[in-house]
Amino acid sequence: LLALGLRVVHLDYGLPESFHPDELFVVGPALRIVAEGQFDPHFYNYPALTSYVLAAVYAVEGTVAADPAGPDIPRAVHIARWVTLVFGLATIVAVYAAGALWNSRRIGLLAALLLAMTPFHALSSHYANVDVPMTLWVVVSLCFALRFLRSGLPGPLLLASASVGMAGASKYTALVLVVLPAAACLLENRSGRERWRRIRLGLAGFLASLATFSACAPYTWIRFDAFRQALAFEGRHVSTGHWGWDLNVGGWIYQPVVYQLLAGLPFVLGVALYLAALGGAFDALRRPRRETPLLWAAPLPILPVVCWSRVGFPRDLLPCLPVLA
Repeated sequence: LLALGLRVVHLDYGLPESFHPDELFVVGPALRIVAEGQFDPHFYNYPALTSYVLAAVYAVEGTVAADPAGPDIPRAVHIARWVTLVFGLATIVAVYAAGALWNSRRIGLLAALLLAMTPFHALSSHYANVDVPMTLWVVVSLCFALRFLRSGLPGPLLLASASVGMAGASKYTALVLVVLPAAACLLENRSGRERWRRIRLGLAGFLASLATFSACAPYTWIRFDAFRQALAFEGRHVSTGHWGWDLNVGGWIYQPVVYQLLAGLPFVLGVALYLAALGGAFDALRRPRRETPLLWAAPLPILPVVCWSRVGFPRDLLPCLPVLA
């Protein structure tokens, strides 16, 4: 109820006159899919999964895209915000499950409570975006990876890999998390005679991630030239800076890694939770558990991508929040 209350208040902010600038990049393709009755989003800067989810919701809702004069954009944005809110609440539940699998139910409840109260996650759950859905799939992948480490059964590993594919189909940067199921394979405590089994499972996991990504964002491949142009645009964007979030301004605090660790993370976590997360990370290193490397394997692969960018968008650090909580 606390998490819901923090995320539902002022969910209609700015409507109907104005929106968050990124919202139409998610809502627009979804409305086009419903209007045209085909799956090509005609926008490839983001993968299509979140827009597909919204398109399904709009199709069931039935009124947003039904007006012959054109879609009701404010209503479409409001519905999309509710969908993002649901993804945010589901992430809190998934964090509880991950904490319980890693340590205990008490730790899971504490982690879920901390994420529920994290200001930036609550703020991000207020508008349509791809980062909140991506974060959910990252945590779901971590849950299945932890389950695999306990059971050794291939099912959880394949589900962890599929979840990575869904995270990547929400935002391309999450594809680097293919290392998470691979790390689970390496950590599985099996005899040397079963080394080839782990290699086969790792390969099967990689293929599961690729297949899931391709199924959830098929036009990345079908319209590969358009995707390549969109990716090149985003590469130029993050390397040259963005007004208001440009890190190409000089000064030690704006250097790669320094900015993310000393400015970005304190901003998205809040200073108190940031300091608590540093203490928790130190304690995890001091008292290692077999499952702990999986916690590091969830956010760490994304950090080099974030640190390479010269745009300091706080939302890029969102996948780190559940593990740090």
